[in-house]
Amino acid sequence: MEQKTPLVSVIIPVYNTGESALSLLDDIENNTYKNIEIILIDDGSSDDSVKILKKYISEHKGLKIKLITQKNSGPSGARNSGIKISHGEYIIFIDSDDNIKKDHIKNLVNAICDPNTDLAICGIKIHYLESNSNSIDGIRSIKKQGKNETRANFILRLLLSDGRFYVSTNKIYRREIIQQNQLKFDEKMNFAEDLKFNLYYVIHASGDIKFIQKATYIYKFGTETSTVKKSSLIKTNWQKSFNDLKDFVRIMRNNSNLNIHRRRCLFIRLHQEVLTTIRLILVFMRWKVSHAHSVIRTQKTFKARTKYINPAYLIIILVLLKVRYILKLILQFVHKSIK
Repeated sequence: MEQKTPLVSVIIPVYNTGESALSLLDDIENNTYKNIEIILIDDGSSDDSVKILKKYISEHKGLKIKLITQKNSGPSGARNSGIKISHGEYIIFIDSDDNIKKDHIKNLVNAICDPNTDLAICGIKIHYLESNSNSIDGIRSIKKQGKNETRANFILRLLLSDGRFYVSTNKIYRREIIQQNQLKFDEKMNFAEDLKFNLYYVIHASGDIKFIQKATYIYKFGTETSTVKKSSLIKTNWQKSFNDLKDFVRIMRNNSNLNIHRRRCLFIRLHQEVLTTIRLILVFMRWKVSHAHSVIRTQKTFKARTKYINPAYLIIILVLLKVRYILKLILQFVHKSIK
């Protein structure tokens, strides 16, 4: 029987990155999965990116490549433009200055082809340009969503585990879910817009989330624009993102439908509500630390750096972890007593 090979739309925003995009296009051409359409969106480049890409397209007739140009509207605007003209059953987003391994697309497609799966996520290899070193993120095993675990708690657990859920570039999405629910990247945001898109996608995607324990996406750390770097220094950006997360939790809480025994329902729901609150606080504290770390990296002196370190954060985190452990013991006792 011939294996199903659905069309995949690969959406790539380009802004003054024509030269580096050539390396990525070669990666895509050499990928083991071939039924793809490549959508390049030049987001108002001020250099020769369009000329470079047109030359590449003319020399690679075997690739299905669409090139559109538009006024500069940021990565979100470029991705939204790509979504509008995409025809694939699935959508993958890739940044033009990154790279992918030869089995990247195939692994993602194989994972999401399961009809019960609505989102697949791979690990990320981070290449630090300044030090020419590498690290791997998001490949350790993740426990599936528990029978009595709410979707919101599951996502909060992912956000606390590592960085694999925050970005859009290490995932494959169902285009049908995106289009039917008119999902878009928020063009008013220049910080954590990927996370907001992922959260709202999950709201409308009731299927499983699959994890690929291979780092097939290569993120080049150090190519960010000054706008992106500055956005992580602004405290209100982190607060807005946290507000988006709270909205997500509220919506998922209203959609929650735990399949549990009536006598245990009260205890399970209470446990899930308390756990949600604890995990929200832990995410908030983690983001506080991440913001402080972003600011610290810009400070040149040790004295200037240490003023952003608040030891109270560590104490609060340790207390919350202890409370979570105690709650787990209480719940186990309740389960045994009402069986």
